Amino acid sequence: MGIIIGIIAGAIITWFCAWYFWKKKPPHKEEDEKKIDKIEKKIDSLSGDFKIYIDGLSQSINPVKIPFRRGIKSMEEFRWQEAISFFRKALKEARNNEIAALFNIIGICYRTIGKSDQAFDSFEESLRLSIIYKDSEAEAAALGNIGVIFRLKGELNRALKSHEGALKINRKIGDQKFEAIQLGNIGSIFLTKGEYITALKYYEDSLKIHRQIGNLTGEVYQLNNISLVFEAKGEFDTALKYLENALKKSRKATDRIMEGGVLGNIAIIYGKKGEIKTALKYLEDGLKIHRQVGYLEGEANHLGNIGLVYENLGELDLALDYLKDALRINRELGKREGESNQLGNIGVIYKSKGELDMALEYQKDALEIAQEIGYIRGIATNNANIGWIFEAKGEYQKAIDFLTKAYELFAKIGADPDHDKIFKYVEKIKKDIK
Repeated sequence: MGIIIGIIAGAIITWFCAWYFWKKKPPHKEEDEKKIDKIEKKIDSLSGDFKIYIDGLSQSINPVKIPFRRGIKSMEEFRWQEAISFFRKALKEARNNEIAALFNIIGICYRTIGKSDQAFDSFEESLRLSIIYKDSEAEAAALGNIGVIFRLKGELNRALKSHEGALKINRKIGDQKFEAIQLGNIGSIFLTKGEYITALKYYEDSLKIHRQIGNLTGEVYQLNNISLVFEAKGEFDTALKYLENALKKSRKATDRIMEGGVLGNIAIIYGKKGEIKTALKYLEDGLKIHRQVGYLEGEANHLGNIGLVYENLGELDLALDYLKDALRINRELGKREGESNQLGNIGVIYKSKGELDMALEYQKDALEIAQEIGYIRGIATNNANIGWIFEAKGEYQKAIDFLTKAYELFAKIGADPDHDKIFKYVEKIKKDIK
């Protein structure tokens, strides 16, 4: 028994950030703007949660503008740590609102590589400066981004307060795109709480606005989010209908990154329906697309999920090959969260092979990383998996300790599918020990 972290299920709905560029458009800068727009369109495929605010940095003085543009180019090519270095160089000469904008974009980069604490600190600094300089749009961006971090850490009430603050500002300044995104973020909080009717209402309100303003990308995000509600309710066929619509829309938008992510989400549903070979086909199609466009993060996600499929099919050595490839890519990209996920998944495979000491080593490595970056779901999952390993080794008190910790964390962030099973098992072995 073990908990495997599925990667693709959250690749669009949870982690696709809407990267929004607010910019000044003087006529003599049209060529620069076209370059930024092109990059924006590519990066806009990554998530529907976060907001980048850049305050016209592309038009600043050269010591700010040049490293900023290089940082944006690095983001386009998914080189996040390099992007952070360029933005920090720009910070040395930036002034007033530009500083707030740069801290916001640095926070996005940190979150993308799984460094939630550094992301939070950057967003808080952006918020502080935006209030000082009375920049409402920057304030809304920072509040919304802080809300996402709170949600990921399981602090749902603080997350809700931040998103509601951002929503209020976006409505006041007439920013419909990010009004819609905050509605979606609030929906995700209620989904985590298990309040499916309320979550669905917020997602549908968000979807309505995205359709009104013709934002296909936002429409795809919310179709995915709505599918999550039906997935959580066990209504897999309805979830599939929404995902198939999302796939159609992503193809209409000619967005290959987003298309590959939707294919992965469809695969997750087929996997839950027990149609493993169909799931594998969708994952392989998504992998092919992300390799074609050079999206290494997506490639790693698909490799990891293909590994999980082969684990389900009992082909453990083949599963290890895929998972280790996914681990290698995450390490190359500096994606600590992905590294933690794959270490844990590899540990589950070794447990299935009966190599308990090797399994324990991988799970402890995964847990160490999850704790370093404040990855609560990862911490919960690794604690559970370590508990199952100790149970298999006959060390029942250690099993109880780790499983109890996992149970408490899952209760905080929203029940894992094995949440009730953990509780019942802990109660059983407590009685057995007595």
